[in-house]
Amino acid sequence: MKQKLLNPGPANTTESVKLAQVVDDICPREKEFGHIMHYIKDNLTYIALNGRNSLKYDTVLFGSSGTGACESVISSLPSQSKLLVLINGAYGERALKIANKYRLDVTGMEFCTVLDYDAIKTELTLKNYDYVYVIHSETTSGALNDIEKIGSFCKESNSKLIVDAMSSFAAYEIDMEKQNIDFLIASSNKNLQGMAGIGFVVCKIDELKKLKDCARTYYFDIYDQWDYFYKSDYQLRFTPPVQTIYALKQAIDETLSETVKMRYERYKENCMLLRREMKELGLQQYIDDKDSSIIITSFKNINHPKYDFDEMHDYLKLHGYTIYPGKISNSGTFRIANIGTLTKYDITNFLNTFKDYLKYYIHE
Repeated sequence: MKQKLLNPGPANTTESVKLAQVVDDICPREKEFGHIMHYIKDNLTYIALNGRNSLKYDTVLFGSSGTGACESVISSLPSQSKLLVLINGAYGERALKIANKYRLDVTGMEFCTVLDYDAIKTELTLKNYDYVYVIHSETTSGALNDIEKIGSFCKESNSKLIVDAMSSFAAYEIDMEKQNIDFLIASSNKNLQGMAGIGFVVCKIDELKKLKDCARTYYFDIYDQWDYFYKSDYQLRFTPPVQTIYALKQAIDETLSETVKMRYERYKENCMLLRREMKELGLQQYIDDKDSSIIITSFKNINHPKYDFDEMHDYLKLHGYTIYPGKISNSGTFRIANIGTLTKYDITNFLNTFKDYLKYYIHE
């Protein structure tokens, strides 16, 4: 039985993306492979500018998880710079941990689940920060942060904006130039619907150049990675995951074919169906729709003595559906995502299976 992944990534992919990995062996130093990577980075930049080309922005690729791409930016910031990390979930906390690991001058501004934009604006007005780091879609809770508003605050305070768009890129229409984003971080395996293994950063080139000789790591030196790409006829400094690159090219082609706008509409339809039906079954969302993304929903645990998350997880997995436990400290939640190749039909079948779980395990 093929598993339907209702977790926030890696997501289900198409058969054509999987089959794109079945290619003849090739040395990744060959020119034709370099041209594939050039095609990929150009189109990732194109998506990050909401369907425009610009010589002011470029994409840096890494053979890594999304967290590796996050680390490449944070560890490459100038040593004298001040960084503000906005935290309303585990991924903001992770960024703070990375910054502390490299002994940066960093401040973590913590919120429960929803950002307080007035407080953020005040913080940026009263103190001088060189960089602000924020998660766009915080899958810990399902919260969606307003990056355009934060971008406007950064413009007023002359701070540079770093956005972790791991769970929003290729699902939400993003325009780095309009939203005043200097670094946008994402990966191959979520809404792009590719395979895991490629992290990337779309950068404003003028800001990227300021990171020359600043990196505290060798592998994740973002400037050297970008500079070497052009000096070496479109090669990465270190061996890339070749088959994953082919899959990513196919995934990008399919994203452009569907369009980000229509992918958003498909995800939204899945999400609204899921939330509506779960509400009718008595399940409660952890945060309101107005503060939520259309990527994932956190539900409060079922208030019943027979409820056990692991038992529910295993029942659903046995019937072909994988869900996630909660990740909000002491909140008592579980999470269901609706991204990847999932359709309305898949969500409906999942809901029928969930109803069976309630019938046989909770209300028997």
